[in-house]
Amino acid sequence: IVVMYFAAPSAITLIYSSRYSPAIPALRLLATGTILWLVLAPLAAGLVTLVAPRQTLLLNVCMFIPSLVIGTILIPKYGFVGAAILFLGTRLASVAVLHLMTEGLLRKRDGLMIQPLVETPVAKVQQT
Repeated sequence: IVVMYFAAPSAITLIYSSRYSPAIPALRLLATGTILWLVLAPLAAGLVTLVAPRQTLLLNVCMFIPSLVIGTILIPKYGFVGAAILFLGTRLASVAVLHLMTEGLLRKRDGLMIQPLVETPVAKVQQT
């Protein structure tokens, strides 16, 4: 995916032709959103989904409605680049919200069996 970001101009012109070079910014935006999602989201998404599945559903609904509204504005005006901008913005917003939700869950620690990997004096103090 990182390679795709940098190789987008060559890949587009090699695979399709120079006629499709306007798609290069969209491909880069999609690659950026995917990279950020893969790096930042999996652990938080897994924790929130396991501990608070209803909140995950609410997050998805809350991300869908603005995406639909913003998409109806961006896509007709900017085309596939507008769709890629929307994709990137949605990914960034959902990662931010997932991390806030995860932080809240970890602060509460209700129902979470959080145990240190190694018993140390610091871990014992933090548990009490």
